[in-house]
Order: sequence, then structure tokens, then C-alpha cells
Amino acid sequence: MRVSPVWFLILGIPLLRASNASGLKMTVRHTSEGISSDQTFYIEKDRRRAEYRNWIGVHYGPQLASITRCDLGQMFELNLDAGEYVAGSYPPKPLSKEEREARGLKVPDLVAPGKPTLRIEITTVDTGERKEFFGHAARHIITTRKQIPLEGSRSDAQQTVTDGWYIDDVDTSISCDRHMPEG
Repeated sequence: MRVSPVWFLILGIPLLRASNASGLKMTVRHTSEGISSDQTFYIEKDRRRAEYRNWIGVHYGPQLASITRCDLGQMFELNLDAGEYVAGSYPPKPLSKEEREARGLKVPDLVAPGKPTLRIEITTVDTGERKEFFGHAARHIITTRKQIPLEGSRSDAQQTVTDGWYIDDVDTSISCDRHMPEG
């Protein structure tokens, strides 16, 4: 669906208000093999906007934005380069049995799991380093994820190392996010 730039203003203006103590802007940079991509998040109590570009190999995709508005009960996925968007309810509601059947979707039969063909090992190390970021204590964590093919696997061995600083006391949820029960 094509959209007028006016929609970007209507949806985005509430997120562009003067900064106050209740809002949060967070930029995350992902770097792998010399290629990096940024994600910027704007979060307030009842709304969130994420801006990003996907990339595959050495090719970047279009500028994208995802806007969630609890007050409207809506989520908008925007392709900023093409001027197109898709809107849907938020939080998403599961399809009823009738809706699944009308769309030709079938609930998969549960089958007993077979012999494992892939082992995933995740090692998390807290380096003990601490820094203060914007008035919050952050921990330096290095996480190593190893993917080890077992007999019969079609996957390649892989290893990913994530070196990051993490702030525990910042709540990035919005009022209409589904929350997992504690315990």
C-alpha cells in the first residue's frame, strides 16, 4: 500500500516530542565481518518506534521503521524508501480455528522429536567490568554461541561472539506488550 508522507508525520509526531525523562532513545550497532548495521529505538510508556535497515551479505535493504501505538491498538511496518506501509492490530490476536481454515493453514501434528543433529552451546562470561551509562550501571558481558553439527546434520559449524554492555534496570517494554508470568 502506498502512503503519503503525511502519514509518517501523523504517526511519528508523538515520538518526536521534546525529550523528557519518560522517553528513551537507544541505538544498537551490530557488526559482523566488517559490516555493521544500526537499529534505533524510541520508547515511551505506550509507544515504540524502531528504525533499521536489513542487510544480507554486502547489500543493504531499504530504510524500515516499525511503530507500535498502544493508544491506537495498532502496529505499523513502514518501508520509508518505497513510501509503503502495512498496519495491523497490536498486540496481535491469534487466528481463530475458522480463520486458520479459511486461509488454508493447518495446525501441525505434534510428532516425537528425533535424534538431535545439532548441539548449541552458549557460554556467558561477566567480565566484572562496570561502567555508568546515562546514570545506569552497565555490566560488560561476552557471550559465545557455538553451533556444533552432530551425525546426520546438514548445518555447518558456526561460532558467534557477542561483546556488549548491558543495563539491567532499564525497562524497554510498553504498556500493551504481553508480559510473561513471573515464576
